[in-house]
Amino acid sequence: TAKLGDSIRKVVSVMHQNAVSQMPVVGEDGALVGLIEEVDLLNHMLEEHDHSNDETIDPLVQNANAVFPPETPLENAMPSLKDGLAIIVVEHGKPIGILTKIDVLDYVAGKI
Repeated sequence: TAKLGDSIRKVVSVMHQNAVSQMPVVGEDGALVGLIEEVDLLNHMLEEHDHSNDETIDPLVQNANAVFPPETPLENAMPSLKDGLAIIVVEHGKPIGILTKIDVLDYVAGKI
């Protein structure tokens, strides 16, 4: 999970270390505020030539449109993956997990 105010450098490092391409973003209170995606970080770094070490992810955070409680059946959440890259699992307003298209493919592949 990333936090508002985190540096781009820090978030890229965490994504790389954990082999993830999307992360939920939370505010000071730990509540979900959005989603940060690897592609947006990369595009920003390619477009902007002056990068400071304290540049934050804040302007790159997207709305998290696919948010579900943990008890949601997968078949009910799946249509949301068509429109976005990830589903964020939220309990009591705080993210507890993320489900990506790759996760679903891995799950299906394990069932075959």
